[in-house]
Amino acid sequence: MKQPTYIKRMSDYNEAFNWMRVKNQSAKRACCNNIFCLVDGPDDDFAIVDLRTAIDLGGSYEWAQ
Repeated sequence: MKQPTYIKRMSDYNEAFNWMRVKNQSAKRACCNNIFCLVDGPDDDFAIVDLRTAIDLGGSYEWAQ
């Protein structure tokens, strides 16, 4: 599996979800095609990764603008 192009791990779901939304809103304003998603992290936490990585992980993911 290739390395994720972007990742940030957080222990709190709400903090991670809000951070993901801010990143997606910023990307949209910048006319950037990046989409960031929230996935389950490796250590019972949450991770924000790019869409391609979320798909490659093969698990569930969520995103919001």
